[in-house]
Amino acid sequence: QILGAVLLLGNLHFADDEQDKAKVADERRADLEAAAALLGIGAAGLEQRLTSRTVHSGRGSMYSVRYDRSLADGARDGLARELYERLFGWLVRRINTSLAAPSAAPAAGSTAASASGSVPARASAEEGGSCYVGGSCYIAILDIFGFESLGVNS
Repeated sequence: QILGAVLLLGNLHFADDEQDKAKVADERRADLEAAAALLGIGAAGLEQRLTSRTVHSGRGSMYSVRYDRSLADGARDGLARELYERLFGWLVRRINTSLAAPSAAPAAGSTAASASGSVPARASAEEGGSCYVGGSCYIAILDIFGFESLGVNS
């Protein structure tokens, strides 16, 4: 759901209202409503957060400052990046947790000393070869943001 919302946020475009302030373009309202539904919030609330900010004064009053289109674009992009970053972090933690081997005492002679302490020795090919002896297996995911935006992918 979160990934779907991030993709739908990328479809949002803003238009100027009668006061030259940003609003979601009419032809993109369906994307706004779908993204809001996937995030479990109201479409009006999402649009308000993307097109304005609330200022709290020192005297306890609050007022809303509406964005122009460029600031609304920045708010949309920032929200999409934050959602993606949190989703990606959750996914990596979830995969690493599911692959964690039960802790066991390392076999004698299975560690090599280093300046920072004890480092698990690499398992042999017969033992699987993809994990450290006495440690846990993990998957590292490299996310190269913007790679797909290159003029030529080679």
